[in-house]
Amino acid sequence: MPDIAIHDLADFPHWLPVIADWFYTSWRELYGEKTQAEVEQCIAGWLGRDRIPTALVAVADDEVIGIVALKDKDQQFGILPWLSGLYVVRARRHCGVGTRLLRAAENKARSIGLSKLYLYTQKSEAFYGAYGWQVHQHVSLSQTKVSVMEKMLMPHNLFQHPPPALRG
Repeated sequence: MPDIAIHDLADFPHWLPVIADWFYTSWRELYGEKTQAEVEQCIAGWLGRDRIPTALVAVADDEVIGIVALKDKDQQFGILPWLSGLYVVRARRHCGVGTRLLRAAENKARSIGLSKLYLYTQKSEAFYGAYGWQVHQHVSLSQTKVSVMEKMLMPHNLFQHPPPALRG
């Protein structure tokens, strides 16, 4: 398997149309009346580096294979900030790419001073739960049931090893 690197999306804005296609195809029901071009425009707002909104991409063989974002607001809920849009291309799923993106996003959030994050998911509650995320509430979003989850981000301690289940 080739090396996978995590980078700021700001370094690769030419991938915005590809990422917008992933999101639009995968989560169309959550976008309501938005067009794919409008979804791409929203993602273009994630090109920050050391502030939110920002996004990270996983890259292998000079191709984008995944993404995750940190957002400062979500219109549907009155809580913030958000981890959003964790997506890995189908051919690279179940190989640790999602875990690497999740960890990188949590670390980025810590580095910019965030102490807590929220996310919502339709189907991946168990995945996030394995990494310390807890259910905050269950809600309906655009007639789709989702779990809103939260995680306290403890400051990183260089002298403390992660639990065995999180090593890798």
